[in-house]
Amino acid sequence: HVAGWWHWSRRYSNVLFVRFEDMRSDLGAVARRVAEFVGEDLSQAELAEVVRKSDFAYMKEHEEHFEMNPPTPFSVVGGFLRSGRSDRYRDVDEAARERIAGFCRRRLEASGVPVEQLYPDLTEAPPAGRPHDVAGTTAIRA
Repeated sequence: HVAGWWHWSRRYSNVLFVRFEDMRSDLGAVARRVAEFVGEDLSQAELAEVVRKSDFAYMKEHEEHFEMNPPTPFSVVGGFLRSGRSDRYRDVDEAARERIAGFCRRRLEASGVPVEQLYPDLTEAPPAGRPHDVAGTTAIRA
């Protein structure tokens, strides 16, 4: 789905790419960037409230408000928000991680996605003891 959104963003100006790792490292900066992208000028108090309500702990506590699909009689509550961590790659053995990283890198490069910009960890060898992290990138459509 990244390639599709990337190509859409090349044709239209209403797509912004946001990386999960960037949100984890500086949620305030990402929130400001998203606000600017959608044309909102937030006060410091408004920005603080956006950051508070965008924090994983808040979203996990209010998970029913963050479901991706409308609930049905067969819905299971609590399935969308998991751990809020970007290190879940450790749950997969190293050989599998390398195969996944290689597959993703080849597919994205073949699609014209700037892998080095969006997924720099896929373009370089991982440090010793740390495999490729293929965590998420989200495209926001305004």
